[in-house]
Amino acid sequence: MNKENFPPNLSLEEREKKLLEMSDEEIDYSDIPPLDEDFFNNATLVNKRNLKLL
Repeated sequence: MNKENFPPNLSLEEREKKLLEMSDEEIDYSDIPPLDEDFFNNATLVNKRNLKLL
C-alpha cells in the first residue's frame, strides 16, 4: 500500500472500501516495527472482563 492509493481527500468509507479490496500482499507493513522479545517482556496482559466503562 502506498500513499498514492490513499490520497488525503478520500472519505473514510472510500478508504475502508479500498482496504477491503486489497490482498494481504499489497499492504505495506514496513513502517511497523516487529514484535520482538523486548516488546513481550514489557507487555501487560489486560483482562477485558475486569475493565470498567468510563
